[in-house]
Amino acid sequence: MLILRGTKKNHNNYLKCRYFSKVKYIKNTKFKEELYKYHHEQYIDDVSIRPILYLKEEIKKGKDKDEHKYNHEYKYSGVDKYKEKEKNMHDRRLKRNVPLVYSNEVSNLEELKNNPFTLVNVKNNNGESFGIATFNPYSLITARIISQNTLFPININFFIEKIKACLLWRSKLTKGGKNRNMISLSELSSDGNPSSSASTGMPMYSSTSATTEMSKCSSSSTHTSASTGMPMYSSTSASTGMSMYSSTSATTEMSKCSSTNTHTSASSNISTSAHTNTSSMLTSDISPSAHVHAHPMLDNQFCYRLINSEGDNLPGLIIDRFDEYISVQHLTVGCEMLACNINDALIELLKPKGIIFRNDNKERLNEKLEIYKKVVYGKIPEQVILIENDCFFLIDLINSPGTGWFFNRKCLRNLLCTYAYQKNILDLFSYVGSFGIQCAKNGKAKSVKCVEKDKKFVQLAKNAAYLNNIKNNNIEFICCDYLQFFKNCNELFDIIVLDPPNLIPKSKFIESGKKRYIDLINVAQKYITSNGLLLIIFTTKLCTYHDYINIINESFVGTNRSVKIVGQGRASPDNPVHISLYLFADFYWFILQISF
Repeated sequence: MLILRGTKKNHNNYLKCRYFSKVKYIKNTKFKEELYKYHHEQYIDDVSIRPILYLKEEIKKGKDKDEHKYNHEYKYSGVDKYKEKEKNMHDRRLKRNVPLVYSNEVSNLEELKNNPFTLVNVKNNNGESFGIATFNPYSLITARIISQNTLFPININFFIEKIKACLLWRSKLTKGGKNRNMISLSELSSDGNPSSSASTGMPMYSSTSATTEMSKCSSSSTHTSASTGMPMYSSTSASTGMSMYSSTSATTEMSKCSSTNTHTSASSNISTSAHTNTSSMLTSDISPSAHVHAHPMLDNQFCYRLINSEGDNLPGLIIDRFDEYISVQHLTVGCEMLACNINDALIELLKPKGIIFRNDNKERLNEKLEIYKKVVYGKIPEQVILIENDCFFLIDLINSPGTGWFFNRKCLRNLLCTYAYQKNILDLFSYVGSFGIQCAKNGKAKSVKCVEKDKKFVQLAKNAAYLNNIKNNNIEFICCDYLQFFKNCNELFDIIVLDPPNLIPKSKFIESGKKRYIDLINVAQKYITSNGLLLIIFTTKLCTYHDYINIINESFVGTNRSVKIVGQGRASPDNPVHISLYLFADFYWFILQISF
């Protein structure tokens, strides 16, 4: 039984948003308006009436091969040691802590189809409980475990505790070592208000303070970092390989910014903005946009992946935090059904200015869900300035790919800068120039070319280069497809970055996707100097480590080039991976050294 609340008047309000979707997607969707009410209405989880999902019991025939097992137990129990044994095969994955249940493992699926909007208790036929799971009878992965304790309801308090645990880990990754929200949760005054920053020793960031700090700076500043155009690093950051942000250098570099810090409000109704591609190669000088300084600057200590699906024990939920703005992505029916509960927990803990649903990930099609995006709380600025590794980037929280920014590449970008000194670098699929700009500024690269086919992101990259005071002769932005670029390219590069989108989104594209990766690497290696570096990033969940190695090997067949792996790794620490799904994580990178 599911308790539904709300009036027809409220229900009509949920349908005011305009959703964008291609026709072929609409034909594949099963859940539309039924889920929208849960964006504003909490799901009520009643423990006493929560349905039970039973796992199938499969009979496996087999004989005991070990003669020494014919012991007292067999001899006097009246059981033949060669008797066929019954074994429950479908709970083995759960016993190995894999939080997934497939549709062919459920015995009462037809019974549960009558109520798809519910949480379920997962049990085997022996009555052994495996926890609470979100449920979708129309998906290959029918249930996803979100809690091991079936005695407590899944409500706002549940998500508050989950988010607290996630904040605790992310707070260890910031420069200050603590998170302001964790401080405010643990150190409350007697009237229930958070203690002041003076008492906690933590900087409380606000756009007003940032504007005030920047306005104090004069253009005649004589700081070393301003004269060199490079950020200042502490000895600690040099030993750890992580950059420590210097407020002096940041203030000097951002002195060009005006004191106006106007929040550009985003409409709650977001329509489709088709990406404009061009077949011709377009380049232009780096020049600021008319309103490049009119966007809020985020505090980099509070920009990270807050919840990473199974890695944070919340399968199907992605949350990125951009200081005072939250980007949420629901990849499953169950997570979207709990949307209001999650939003209320985020609002209580983080007190954001705006929350946006970036439910435009095509993985949602596997759950028969609609593709859309909308602002559900507060206002979201169209663009913001994000700081990463002491570099400034102008990003679009509404129309950018993913959830706004690829936090999983942060450490990798910092690592690549250590190889970039006086090198010629090509950054393919550059988005807003995240690799290229950091190599030009922090790595002091000789020259950088960033290739991106979307004009909108190329313009954002040019604005970012202007913000970072990168000279026009050091970096070039090219708007075209990578094949078009290579067709007209007549030079070699010391470092090439290949960061393509996911080429294997579904299992039916595995073979074709592998071939596309092979062709991409094979073309790129022709433009690398001897002993040059090739960075290739894989972003699919359907391949293992051995598959990636095979793809790389196939790419160099018949090229007569010597290849060795000089670096490899996973995502940044704010993107944890569930231990049972480690081999199938959706992010892996290799740095290859290629020579003749």
